Amino acid sequence: MQTALTILFTTTLLVGTGLAQRQAPAHDLTRAEATFRIADRDHDGKLNQAELRAKGISQAQARQHDADGDGAIDKSEFLVAYRAIVLAGSDGVGGDLQNEVTRILAARKAAKEKADAEARARHAQERIKQAELERAEATKRIEAARRAAEARKNAGKTGGDRQRPQRERPVTRPVDG
Repeated sequence: MQTALTILFTTTLLVGTGLAQRQAPAHDLTRAEATFRIADRDHDGKLNQAELRAKGISQAQARQHDADGDGAIDKSEFLVAYRAIVLAGSDGVGGDLQNEVTRILAARKAAKEKADAEARARHAQERIKQAELERAEATKRIEAARRAAEARKNAGKTGGDRQRPQRERPVTRPVDG
């Protein structure tokens, strides 16, 4: 991926911006955006699979920088990849490009943290619902046990009206002695 993207950046910059005849300045945001605009032939704000293939970038290579997983490289994903490639080389990164990439990465991190927090909140709500269901079931079992105990108690009271047959006691007679 690094090689294919490096070729894209280099050829697009040198041929597309006419910098082949003179030494290129530091890589800044303007230059990175110009590179993206040249590669984005249909001007939809994304490098689709056809545009990537035209620059020799495979789908597998593009996936490494496709942060949102939509199968295309949008401008922010491109800028992050561009900066990484420039830093991997010996060229410097302009302050405005560095600031923009820092902002993009911070926004991604914030979005991920928000999504994680929302997922934790949903999970907590599910646990609360489960606990409420378990409490309701326990309350039903307790109530059923209370009714059963009450029924046994009442059955004992009504059964107490009947007299148990008493056994006759053997009569003991004094022995003459």
